[in-house]
Amino acid sequence: MGAGGESRPRWSTSRRSVTTEAPEESHHVKTRSSISRDRRASRQSGGLGKGRRQTSYETLAEIADWRRIGLHDKYADATMSRPVTRGWLHIGLASVSTFLVSTSGGRDFLGVRGSKSLMTFFTFTFIVPYWASSALHFIPWRIRVAHDIALVLDFLGISGGFAAQTVAWVGKGWWNVSLDDGFEVNKWAARLSVLATARLTYVLTYAVLHRTSTPVMVHRRQLRFAITGFNMLCLLVVETRLMSSWRVNLLVQILGKLFVPTYFVFCVAVDSSSDFRPLPTKAKVWEAHENWHVVILVLHLLQFYAVSMHVHGLSAGVWKTVL
Repeated sequence: MGAGGESRPRWSTSRRSVTTEAPEESHHVKTRSSISRDRRASRQSGGLGKGRRQTSYETLAEIADWRRIGLHDKYADATMSRPVTRGWLHIGLASVSTFLVSTSGGRDFLGVRGSKSLMTFFTFTFIVPYWASSALHFIPWRIRVAHDIALVLDFLGISGGFAAQTVAWVGKGWWNVSLDDGFEVNKWAARLSVLATARLTYVLTYAVLHRTSTPVMVHRRQLRFAITGFNMLCLLVVETRLMSSWRVNLLVQILGKLFVPTYFVFCVAVDSSSDFRPLPTKAKVWEAHENWHVVILVLHLLQFYAVSMHVHGLSAGVWKTVL
């Protein structure tokens, strides 16, 4: 979760000022045109051999520098830097979470067995978004389109995570309007949040298809932020109405709806210009983005605690043991 590095971009976030040219490529980044030239040159020199088709391994090797996975210092857009710790939290948490939900003992430990709501919450909070972020931050993509697709998946992981959390809180029948008893605020919050994420999916798909005219990072950026903000608002409404502990709810809202977005705007976003740094950083090693994700992890654990309390009263899994 969370896109980009801390260096300043070479493009403006204003749509009118965005150049239609791709950023200058670094030494380890290839465009599709450069790959095509390499293929033609290889065929002309006999490198592939007459009549021999390129293997899947050779194609994969052109897409990313797999030998430097998790070790690269630049993203494929060649404008943003990557500190050495970027992505390790994402892939570590995604791996552990996937293991837990895929094993019987792990599901018992989490207390999610037999609960679609808790499985939905855990999957779209700790698994899907973190694998999407891993694809963006951990893999040294060589071609821009692969990086852009990973960027889109990262954006959708964030918006989809909010929508899925809202759905998980509401539970069974959230989508079925015919079951409503009048105007049900919680169910409509879930429906509208899912529709907002669907709209974002369309916008970002369009962005990838038209990436040569406008970089994906800045395509309809204000709309993207507005949709994510709307997802957050829907979740806030449902959490506040359903969370049994007002103290936990207050802490969740302060962290998730106040600190996290404020810290992102002023410290994490690629165009942030503030020197305000409330949390410690070390250049090229551990930067604001990493602090942001640590806070988000704490937030997610609090939210999982709260939704578990809502579903089974903390009578299952690790909660039953430690509380």
